[in-house]
Amino acid sequence: MRKKLYHVWTMLIILVTTTASCQSPLFGARGTPIPTPQCIEPSLTLGTMKYRVESTTREADGFPEIPKRKKDVAYWVEGTTINYVFSLSPTKENLALDSIIKAGDPITINWADCSTDEYIVKSVEAAQAGDLTLFDQSTGGITVFMLTNSSGLVIRGERPSVQSLDTPEPSTDTVQLDISILDMTESEDHLSVTFRLLITNQSGQAITLTGNDISLTAENNPEVSPTLVTPVLPQEFRPGDIIPVSATFPKPQASSAVLRIFDITFEYYF
Repeated sequence: MRKKLYHVWTMLIILVTTTASCQSPLFGARGTPIPTPQCIEPSLTLGTMKYRVESTTREADGFPEIPKRKKDVAYWVEGTTINYVFSLSPTKENLALDSIIKAGDPITINWADCSTDEYIVKSVEAAQAGDLTLFDQSTGGITVFMLTNSSGLVIRGERPSVQSLDTPEPSTDTVQLDISILDMTESEDHLSVTFRLLITNQSGQAITLTGNDISLTAENNPEVSPTLVTPVLPQEFRPGDIIPVSATFPKPQASSAVLRIFDITFEYYF
């Protein structure tokens, strides 16, 4: 009987130990828990070169210890979150990146939580042994370096700049008018209405106003041309001209009408 109890307790201890190990925290590249399972495997892409990301640590006044022959792994230096710093093993392939990577090439970090940081290569230059400014966090960006005992290579990246779209200058062929309605008056016999306008030619070319360029359209009625225009049409507007114009129409037999000058319209209610 004692022998059987001994086996039961042994199985319970194994079960508890296994359960505890399954609950140990896993941390992502930036010190945050990795989803279980991870959304993706974290990676660093330099131009067309892709590396699996692992994390490493360093002393405050030193460099991280990086394996010498891991050509497919980029080691993110923990604590670098403004200027992300990665180190590559100084393999022959990695040290030859200066002949593959050039300014303007894309750099992409895909983190385990599916977030992405994108940069472009700013410079590719020789690294100085013992240069701790590689880990500087005063300016945002990304730094990728590899070091040998006597030399090395450093790739610096920055966020891609947003190119502002220049506002095109107005074409001299475009008709640009500023039209103001000064007032509208009704005749004493209530048979006609007169609009007083102020027309400014803001174009770089002369514009001719004809009788066909002014009309009044009452609700549910055809377009009507003016019976009288002052000054007499046609009238030429040179660039910069400001000319008052009066246009008289038969009074619409409707509650509203649309006044048109060229392609500009104004709605009026009577």
